[in-house]
Amino acid sequence: MTPEHGHAGSRPHASKAIRLHDTRHTCGSLLAALGVHPRIAMQILRHSKIAVTMEIYPHVPSARHEKAPTGYPRRGL
Repeated sequence: MTPEHGHAGSRPHASKAIRLHDTRHTCGSLLAALGVHPRIAMQILRHSKIAVTMEIYPHVPSARHEKAPTGYPRRGL
């Protein structure tokens, strides 16, 4: 392993730089995945409106959503 190339066998400069915005988005996704209430996530992420939080991070279901029924049960058909 050499300092200028990172790990042995890797290409130099093969990885992308991590932007501050990327870390913020990761934080928001983790909060949603952990089931943190959207109002709390809004405060942690410093969003000015709950709508911003709900628009950006609705794609990560919490455990509560995964356990929820997906449809209505059929009745004696």
